[in-house]
Amino acid sequence: MYQAIHLIIQPHDLDRALAIAHAAGANGASIIPARGAGRHQAGKILSVPVDERMLFVLIIVPEERVEAIVHNLHEELKIEEPGQGVIMVSPLCSVSGLVQS
Repeated sequence: MYQAIHLIIQPHDLDRALAIAHAAGANGASIIPARGAGRHQAGKILSVPVDERMLFVLIIVPEERVEAIVHNLHEELKIEEPGQGVIMVSPLCSVSGLVQS
């Protein structure tokens, strides 16, 4: 079974996040430019256009690799600090087209 690791991170953290995930067993990722506003910006959302540039990174991996990848990303990117990003994991019911090495 596969799971999806979803990251929302600052653009300057992308290369490091991909290296961390690869070292823990990920073979690739999809990167999507995103914009958003976090809780620390909540007062500005309605009065100022949202322009916080972020990246949405999708990593699909076998279930047995998820814990190591998420743990390493959390520790190395300091996700618990405000504004550093978000990590989410969700199970995938069906996956096709992936080539595992």
